[in-house]
Amino acid sequence: MKTDMPRQSLLVFSLVTLMILMGCADEPQLTAPTITGEETLSCLVDSEVWIPRVHIVSLIPSKSIIFADSSLIVEARNEVDVKDGNSESLLLECYRNIATGELSVTGGRFTRGTTPYEQLVPGSAYMRVTALDTVKKIIAGRFQFKARSMKGKVIDITDGRFDVHYQRY
Repeated sequence: MKTDMPRQSLLVFSLVTLMILMGCADEPQLTAPTITGEETLSCLVDSEVWIPRVHIVSLIPSKSIIFADSSLIVEARNEVDVKDGNSESLLLECYRNIATGELSVTGGRFTRGTTPYEQLVPGSAYMRVTALDTVKKIIAGRFQFKARSMKGKVIDITDGRFDVHYQRY
């Protein structure tokens, strides 16, 4: 019985190629660090890419008569299934002196399910505003922090970036 080798080889090659392509699903990538109001926010959470479905960035004027500065609050969340506790959220706060450059981070939290990581690890929090356009209301920057849960577990937020239109209150 004569076999058709070129035909079998082509079939095997096609099947192997199809299996490789199916197994190579695109990995999520961090958003590009832009400064044009692209409405992006992402970071690494314990070395895994995290891109929220919703983000809100607010500049809140100071209520103090002495300081004419603002507060910057970055909030983001993924509410996969709130009933089952599968939601995730991030909150980062900087008070006073909101301008381009490095900011003093005064609060940070990452919640995964029902576990909040809200005690900042001293010296780990960093935020740098790379662009601030008060006419177009665009703010862009980078951030990172480590936070501890009540049980002592530490979560590592690194390589964070945002480029969004902010809300002013």
